[in-house]
Amino acid sequence: MYLEAVRALDRKDGVESLHVAAYELREFMNALPRVLDVTVAPYEQVQNKIQTLAEQWRRRSSASNCLKNGKWTGSIDDPLEQLLTHLGEFVAWVDKQVPTRRTEAIWVLKQLLPTEHPMPAPLLNTRVDEWSELLRYFNNVAHHNTVADGPQLMARVNDLEVFLLEHLEPRTFDDQDAIDRLIAESEASSDS
Repeated sequence: MYLEAVRALDRKDGVESLHVAAYELREFMNALPRVLDVTVAPYEQVQNKIQTLAEQWRRRSSASNCLKNGKWTGSIDDPLEQLLTHLGEFVAWVDKQVPTRRTEAIWVLKQLLPTEHPMPAPLLNTRVDEWSELLRYFNNVAHHNTVADGPQLMARVNDLEVFLLEHLEPRTFDDQDAIDRLIAESEASSDS
């Protein structure tokens, strides 16, 4: 997705290539939770829960004496109580299984942290705001809600790249271990 965004930007064949690049970058940002194994309820599971709730609504609301001419009145009867119970269970499930965009961004940032130490809450909130603003910008350009401007889009792409580079876990320790091994092997072979 990122490479497709870069290709679209490199084409410079008109304003539509900017919208395509923004779309690809938005999709890239939305895909990061899955790439980083951040737990998000699969679409099929969400769809199933919604269909179950809709069926409960149709069945229980038509059986309830509390719904008359499209208005709820009177005391809560058994069908309405059952419907409200199902609704409460659904909302509790959504709260647990379907994170908000902000919660998802917090999880992504925690996965990208180059250290095991947690980021201070004020800094984490600032970084989540930055992430959210970048996502909102790319989304608005992708949907033609913002006038696509090449230099501004390139600045936002740069912001995204810097953001990710600041958060990606550095691999220097792996590299250092490999270098130490090579040095040890070299010294061992020169000693013999």
